[in-house]
Amino acid sequence: MLLRKNTLIVFTVCTSNLLFAQANTVSSGGNATGSGGSVSYTIGQIDYTTATGTNGNVNQGVQQPYEFYAVNGVNEIGGSFALTVGPNPTTNEVILSVSDYAKDDLAYTLTDMN
Repeated sequence: MLLRKNTLIVFTVCTSNLLFAQANTVSSGGNATGSGGSVSYTIGQIDYTTATGTNGNVNQGVQQPYEFYAVNGVNEIGGSFALTVGPNPTTNEVILSVSDYAKDDLAYTLTDMN
């Protein structure tokens, strides 16, 4: 029994540097709720890092921000048009056919979901 306990202690000490967790000692924090919504806050968080890349950024810390954006002024396509994509399923080529659309400045993005 003593050998098993000592083995567990040695294993825990040796592998503790491989573990990752988010912990921080902060002054205060909590949740606030009002008629316009709710918010969580942390006071005294002094260490966080931001990793920025081409596809966005990541905030690493105890509490990460979550931002909402309202999109206004989106230009909608007037009238109607038909869009046909084929064949389905496809391996290397896809045919994109647009009809009933008179403007030349149409842009599209095809995304592989796999």
